[in-house]
Amino acid sequence: MISSYISKVNKYYEELREKAKSRYEKNKEIIYAKLPIIEEIQSEIQEKSSALILLTINNPSFSDLEFNKRKLEIQDLRSRIVEILVENNLPMNSLDIVYNCFTCKDTGYVASNKCKCYRKVLAKIYLDESELKDLIQKYNFQKFDFNLFPKQITEKEGKSPRANIRAIRNEIDNYINNFDKINDNLCFYGAVGSGKSFMTYCIAKELLERGYLVIYKSSTDLFEDLRTIRIQSDKNLEDLIFNCDLLIIDDFGIELTNDYTSLDLFNLLNKKMLYNKKILISTNLLLENIVEKYQERIYSRIIGNFKFHRFIGEDLRIELSNKKPKKSKE
Repeated sequence: MISSYISKVNKYYEELREKAKSRYEKNKEIIYAKLPIIEEIQSEIQEKSSALILLTINNPSFSDLEFNKRKLEIQDLRSRIVEILVENNLPMNSLDIVYNCFTCKDTGYVASNKCKCYRKVLAKIYLDESELKDLIQKYNFQKFDFNLFPKQITEKEGKSPRANIRAIRNEIDNYINNFDKINDNLCFYGAVGSGKSFMTYCIAKELLERGYLVIYKSSTDLFEDLRTIRIQSDKNLEDLIFNCDLLIIDDFGIELTNDYTSLDLFNLLNKKMLYNKKILISTNLLLENIVEKYQERIYSRIIGNFKFHRFIGEDLRIELSNKKPKKSKE
């Protein structure tokens, strides 16, 4: 699956370059028709540039003084083209290729490194083909209803589920708005149906729309991917999982654990923190259950590097079901 993402990213950039080249050729044709003198100067520039290259290759002892003289002649011709364009009320860059991203010139790479725009392109393509696309349309902050959470204070918690979720929402708003400035990993824990997954979808939508690469995985799917990375050395999949801006792990704790999965999880936590890439864990486990299920070193990594938000209250899905209009019986 990841290989298809990469091929689609490459195709996207290829199409961008073709469009930029097509726009350039059409624009050049219009300008040459209107101002033939520019085409003549361009031809002269090409001839002088080719002659200079050949002279340099065929005559290694060619003097720097003569080289600079000929180079200056070419620069003067280019300046003359700019003058003609401006005199005719045309932008001075009218004969430049206009790229979507001037940093990488629509290649996705600067030297051997991925351009900043590459991650945004990959994020869009990943979202278009992932289950997350439909989820964030259905579950997002625009559809977040505080009234679903009871306002009665519970004796056990000392606060109401509504007050609790408002406090969490305020912190999440700050987390999203300052995503680049903070290195917090998040752990949402609480009973089934208490709003954890809904909140993760809301976060995913907000960050994706801001151009961040958010990868959403169920716990079982993630560990299958980590196994693939370990056994097959899948570098593309590894890059997607380890270098995404936010990795969301839903239903953390439902996966079967053994020495291999524990090692995979430990390596994941270490590398994400090393790369300063964030993780959001959503789990039905209580904190004390985490240490029982995982090794001490994993527990210490989670406790020491995550900010915890406890979701409280009854199953919201039952509340939503009760609010749905009943079908009339005929």
